Amino acid sequence: MNFQHKVFSICLGISFVIYLAGYALLFIVIRALDITISWGSIAVVILPGVVWFFLLRHYLGWIESRRRWGRSVLSGSALLVMLITFVQLASNQYYAHFNLERWLNAPESRARMVSDLLHTHELRGLMMQDVIALLGNPTVSMHSDQANQLTYRLGIEQSAFSIDNSWLRIDLDQNRVIDVRITTG
Repeated sequence: MNFQHKVFSICLGISFVIYLAGYALLFIVIRALDITISWGSIAVVILPGVVWFFLLRHYLGWIESRRRWGRSVLSGSALLVMLITFVQLASNQYYAHFNLERWLNAPESRARMVSDLLHTHELRGLMMQDVIALLGNPTVSMHSDQANQLTYRLGIEQSAFSIDNSWLRIDLDQNRVIDVRITTG
């Protein structure tokens, strides 16, 4: 192996490590922020892979046929990393949809579902008993002359550095929902 091949192999190895590190970081961000499948997230997952495959095809084309197994190993590894990232997106997509059974039986997964809940169910204007029929009994219920509020614990807040619980707070006036918000603390 001549000097040019050695330098090229080292550069290729370093670029592949950077590629894997980039996907590892992308995987962590997707997991931490519960990013779901969208055109934007698909593009973010596919684009580095497309660039890698283009560079691999373009620059490794001149290597002799006895070394083609190296291109196959690199391509297969790159494709596997991309596939794992897609599986995480699909998992997030599944768990992000509001599901009453999961809401009631797995309260720690509520934080992942609350966005879909608020987009698919208009809670403002509902009567308190309708909210309880939809979401089950609240974690905390405050009724007094000044405040009427249903509070559901969502679990650990959805952020990169989660330390606080998040809560779905539903304010009531005369047993009718007047405000819905997510708080932390």
